[in-house]
Amino acid sequence: MKARGLAVQGALAAGALVAAYATWQGPKETTGSDAQVTVVDASKSKLDKVRYEDGRNSIELFKKGERFLLTQASFPPKPLPTAFQADAGQSDGGAADAGVVVAAAPEKPKAPRTVYAGERAEKLYEKFTPFEASRALGVLAADKLKEVGLEGSERKLTVTVSGQSRVFTVSKPDTATIGTYLRDEKSGEVFLMSGVLFAELEPSSAALVERRLHAFKAAAVDELTVTAEGSAKTYLQKDADIPATTKLSPKDAPDKPDELARNWHDKVWSRLIVTDVLGEGELPEGGEPKVAVRIDYRGKGETKGFLELAQVGKSLFARSENTVSWVGLHAGADDLLAEAKKIAGGK
Repeated sequence: MKARGLAVQGALAAGALVAAYATWQGPKETTGSDAQVTVVDASKSKLDKVRYEDGRNSIELFKKGERFLLTQASFPPKPLPTAFQADAGQSDGGAADAGVVVAAAPEKPKAPRTVYAGERAEKLYEKFTPFEASRALGVLAADKLKEVGLEGSERKLTVTVSGQSRVFTVSKPDTATIGTYLRDEKSGEVFLMSGVLFAELEPSSAALVERRLHAFKAAAVDELTVTAEGSAKTYLQKDADIPATTKLSPKDAPDKPDELARNWHDKVWSRLIVTDVLGEGELPEGGEPKVAVRIDYRGKGETKGFLELAQVGKSLFARSENTVSWVGLHAGADDLLAEAKKIAGGK
């Protein structure tokens, strides 16, 4: 019985240690408005930029005028392991041939790409106004920094407010720890973050990129002009709240809906799939596209936007008021170009 009692006491003690460690590591229970710890006190008007890098790629999220943009880039690859020596056998004189030192050429990093940020990126940006953590842990000893994955981490977060940058080291991903740890590189203070903020801020993610060709709704358009191969035709649009009820009629014959034009424009408006978003100043590999079709949109007498379609080789590209450059479109969309001349009033 005595041995059994000692075993029970030992188990309880071990459990207490585990609980204490979990309490220290885990987010504290949040109750009330002061539950979160402010790491960077930034307002929407003062936050300039958020930058995150993981050692291989980086992402910068910032606002320019009324639009959010993001820049994604990759770092040069790290030096390759020591080159090996190829054995070329013996020379004619009987001495060993030194062979040739062989090393694979490092992969060239991709050029930075700046594009419009999507709605998910805008919501992510708001999480930094202010930037809050679940717990402030103070300055930790070196062994604790290693324990929580901060020692030697290549992950960095930079939050710039009113021109002043705060840089944090972000802990390495580890299933053995709870949450993500940040270390202020200037003060040394460590913070514990809960949630999935850094998973959302993944530098190579395409989910944060704006992929819509237009930010306005179809119902906001009451007039559009299609231009192709030197011909142009203007249509009036009605009942566009629901695609099935949309009517498109020539402006010079408003009482005669054109079903062919409606079907063509429906494919342009709702069925084009963006497969690649090129950055500011970036062109397709085949060079500058030549515009084949242009559609100008108006609503209540005001310009709403435009769409241009072009083909480079066998690939179709588009650009609009909601893109910074050209975007690649899915295969099979090129039939729109073949039909465009007739829709534009050509023969």
